[in-house]
Amino acid sequence: MSSSGVVTTGLSKDLIAWLDGYSKSMKRSKRSIFEEALRAYKHQKKEEAFQRGFQRAAMDQEMLELAEMGLEDYNNQLNEMGL
Repeated sequence: MSSSGVVTTGLSKDLIAWLDGYSKSMKRSKRSIFEEALRAYKHQKKEEAFQRGFQRAAMDQEMLELAEMGLEDYNNQLNEMGL
C-alpha cells in the first residue's frame, strides 16, 4: 500500500509563478514546499483549536473549580514533600 496520494488543484498564476521561482531559488521540489506549508497549516489549526478549547474552559465555572481543586491538591503534595 502506498504511503502517498495525489492531489490535483488549480492555483492562481501569481502563486504558480512564485512557487516556480521559490522552488528553483531554494533548490527544492514544489512537492516538498507544499508538504511543508500544509504541515505548518495543520499545526496552526490544531493550536487554534486548543486555544478555543481553553477559552471555552476558562468561561466554564465547573472547569475553573476543578482546576482550582487540582492546584490545591498539587500545593498540598508539595507541602507534604517539604518543597
